[in-house]
Amino acid sequence: MRQHGGTPLEDAPGIREDALRRQLESALDRLALVEAERDELARQNAELFILQQVFSAINSTLELDDILSMVMRGIREALGYQRVVLLDVEGATVTPRMMTEPDGSVAPLAYALPLDLEPSSPLLAVATGEFELFVAQASLPPLTDGSTFCLVPLVARETIRGVIFVDGLDGEITDDSVRILLDFASQAAMAVESARLFQETKRLAMVDHLTGLANARRLHDQMEHALALAARHGQPFCFVILDLDDLKRINDTQGHAAGDAALRTFAETLKATARSSDVVARYAGDEFVLVMPQTDAQAGRRAVERVLAALNVRGISASAGLAVYPVNAVDEQGLFLAADGALYRAKVGGKNRCAVAASAG
Repeated sequence: MRQHGGTPLEDAPGIREDALRRQLESALDRLALVEAERDELARQNAELFILQQVFSAINSTLELDDILSMVMRGIREALGYQRVVLLDVEGATVTPRMMTEPDGSVAPLAYALPLDLEPSSPLLAVATGEFELFVAQASLPPLTDGSTFCLVPLVARETIRGVIFVDGLDGEITDDSVRILLDFASQAAMAVESARLFQETKRLAMVDHLTGLANARRLHDQMEHALALAARHGQPFCFVILDLDDLKRINDTQGHAAGDAALRTFAETLKATARSSDVVARYAGDEFVLVMPQTDAQAGRRAVERVLAALNVRGISASAGLAVYPVNAVDEQGLFLAADGALYRAKVGGKNRCAVAASAG
């Protein structure tokens, strides 16, 4: 029996079942799509959360190694790379610096030496700005022998400060992971630049602007180290105050530019004649300090007289007062007072000479 217009009545239940099955399959497909989108959004949210945490931590410190370690751990945690390597860039010289360990910690690289890279090396291309990004499966000694890796530069003030190398991802490197990696690199580069500027400012705060020598503040820090070292090893050292003779006369007769030139000559001569282990500083005005570790009064006096002779060759003279640790004093203030008293005697005695604090013999 057939119904007018066409479909057999006995076939209707099968048709409805097929339609319901297709609707169910369609609903399941949509559900799977929604779940995939949900999982992707959750993953991205987790990555962004880690990124935010790292950036917040970066802004809490200006210690460069701390910043770099935070960035490297963040990349590993957020993106799932098994290995993250940071390389320093200075011109065309690339030096491995730090690497994540299997447990997630960050350690200096054992082979932290400049890499001898081939001109065609992708690492050199990224380090010199030829490539803004490099992703490949290739050999890149000594970092990898053929795994899939990614290289991104750390760029600040249009200067490449470093390169991040990542590999060991469980799966392929996606556009999203590259985008987030670039975000890490960008923020890290700014943080590195801030830390670099902070360190440079800190260094300049310890340097006398006219002569380039350590200033009184830096001298104080170095004296703490010298005293601790001498006490630990039971060794003497000489503390010398040198005063440029007749600076006022030079300023009055030749002008302050000539006086500044004489001070710079004094500083250059003092630095050139000092040993690498000696501390040389401009204390104030026309007073300079020379600290000579592991040196007794006799050896110290000979060294100072060589300095005075070198100054005479350059057309200037100075007077010096020398004190010895621990003979004259065992602290910075005591040594300064003893050396200053000896300096006064050198001035009174006719200048252009060295006097030794009395108790030092």
